[in-house]
Amino acid sequence: MYSQHPEILPLIPAMSFIRYINSQHFPVLPVAAGSLIGFSSPQNGPLFIGALIDEFGLSPALSGSVLAIEISAIGIGAAIWATQASFLTGRILVLLGAVAFIAGQCLSIIAASTVALIAARTIVGIACGAIYTATNICASRASNPDRTLGVAVAVTMAIYAVTMPVIGFSINLAGADGAFYGYIGLIVVLLPFLLRLHGSAPKGIETKAIRFPRSLLIILLLSVIFLNIAQGAAWMFSERVGQNLGLSSAHIGAIMGVGTAAGVVGSASAGWLGVRWGRTLPMVAGFSGVGCACLLLNTASAPWSFVFAVTAYWIVYMFSYPYILGTGAEADPTGKTAAIVGAALLFSMGIGPLVGGFMSTFTSPGTLGWSALALCLIAACLLIPVTRYLSLTRSHP
Repeated sequence: MYSQHPEILPLIPAMSFIRYINSQHFPVLPVAAGSLIGFSSPQNGPLFIGALIDEFGLSPALSGSVLAIEISAIGIGAAIWATQASFLTGRILVLLGAVAFIAGQCLSIIAASTVALIAARTIVGIACGAIYTATNICASRASNPDRTLGVAVAVTMAIYAVTMPVIGFSINLAGADGAFYGYIGLIVVLLPFLLRLHGSAPKGIETKAIRFPRSLLIILLLSVIFLNIAQGAAWMFSERVGQNLGLSSAHIGAIMGVGTAAGVVGSASAGWLGVRWGRTLPMVAGFSGVGCACLLLNTASAPWSFVFAVTAYWIVYMFSYPYILGTGAEADPTGKTAAIVGAALLFSMGIGPLVGGFMSTFTSPGTLGWSALALCLIAACLLIPVTRYLSLTRSHP
């Protein structure tokens, strides 16, 4: 509308910009809102695990299992919803997910046992999976998926930088219930943006499809799985590292908020860089950096080194994340491959707390950190044939 009336632009530049980043071709705000909900469990996982240990008296292994089930449910839900993407629009996926999300949070508040809590969190996970699927499909169908994801995730990280300290304070004040009430308020506020997660591609985008061999899809999924098992195990128990250094939940939440703010730098850099240097170099460097950050995170010996490790982790992981989904989007602009990659990402991230809980119970944090580094390096090596294939296909269609 504004392009037809250029004389209006000087009067309302802010409204014009918001309309642009909320559009079908560059849906930054809807994708940011969907990422915020889809990643709420892994994002706040360390604080949630700490609350389960302190409030319910669960062991690290059992508390890790509760979170692992919730995050795995997001991955499983995303995979199931992705198979229905041809029949359900983004708006229907969002509405179904939002209703189930609120119901799951309410059930979590009244849960009287660990079994009831697990059931409630599973509902939340499946609900997040529906919204996450709609988010990835919408991003894949944008005119520039890598840039859309990079900028959208930067916006998400900026919001997380504010909400994480608030959630840490809420847990300190009211236990896990404080987080559950906060999640309900969050999705209500974000719903208008979530309903903009469209289900149709802009005209002409279907012509960009690349024939992506099944063998390379399997390799890509294995790479994503190894990376996120590693970082899921290391990140989810980082709160315990902070506790061992004498930091309170409120202080740890504030530190993680600062680290999350730094993640804006990583995702914004990915959005700016795009595929100017191809995918191989940025993704291999990013995956290797995630492994190094996981090692630093679990071997921190002082509060300052813990702050540095959290900050480094968020910069390198959020630099890598847009490229992960962007790779699936380049292989298949319909969004289905990106949805499957996103499902694998979250499912494997859900396995991470199980691995981390086991290793935290029976081994040292240093062992967990070195193991995470090894898995990340393997994931980086697996990526190379996938990114090379896409690069050659892009050069010689």
